[in-house]
Amino acid sequence: MISDFFISNTITENKIPNVITTLYCYSKGKETLEKQVNIEEVNQPKLENLITALLLDAGYQGRVRYQCFPSNQQEYIPPRPKAPLIGSVNQCLNDLKREHGFLSYTRPDEFLFVYTPNLAQVPLTELDNLQPVVLNTSNMRANPKLAPAQLQVVSNLDGNIEPGAVLDISQLLTAGTSQDEQTLQIAKDFARKSIAGYSRYQTLVVQHKGSNYTSEWQTQATAVAPLDGLAMPTTHWFR
Repeated sequence: MISDFFISNTITENKIPNVITTLYCYSKGKETLEKQVNIEEVNQPKLENLITALLLDAGYQGRVRYQCFPSNQQEYIPPRPKAPLIGSVNQCLNDLKREHGFLSYTRPDEFLFVYTPNLAQVPLTELDNLQPVVLNTSNMRANPKLAPAQLQVVSNLDGNIEPGAVLDISQLLTAGTSQDEQTLQIAKDFARKSIAGYSRYQTLVVQHKGSNYTSEWQTQATAVAPLDGLAMPTTHWFR
């Protein structure tokens, strides 16, 4: 673990008959985020060029991965011919995230940048071709909370569920075996067709819990799906 994380603090508690040591750690990626850069000009400042220049100037040697960016956005070059990058890597990334609407995740040897497309943008991304994590009803620790654009699941501990992972809900059951035959016949695709409209959700937040001490072995995740907004009539707004 020391090779993947920096340990910033530790606490040891004597709880007879046990001695519990708690480690407070942060990813190696944080070291890169705190570095200062001073780049006066980046030629052809499309998003990929800006991020590459930013991380190279900070001395980052790991991988950089982009996920689900529409091709027309990732290659877009703004009208300004050059752009500066001044400040910490974290500050510069935050500016780019606000401008381009993506999220970033750090790992010991990788920066992952994730874009959440809407339905119109899905054909311009690789979302449909990514290998998904197929959620199974028998692996759930609680009933999934499913909404048209958001999914919250609590499952048995599953390391495949991580930020950026695509969750496939098509195998989740939405009715128990005690229901009548007609309900069971339509339940198979009910979540996908009637509630979600799209069976693939992108994971944004994950928390893994695994402990022999508390016997808690589970994964909690929040994910979102592409969604088109609904048009609302305005004829009665002022009545």
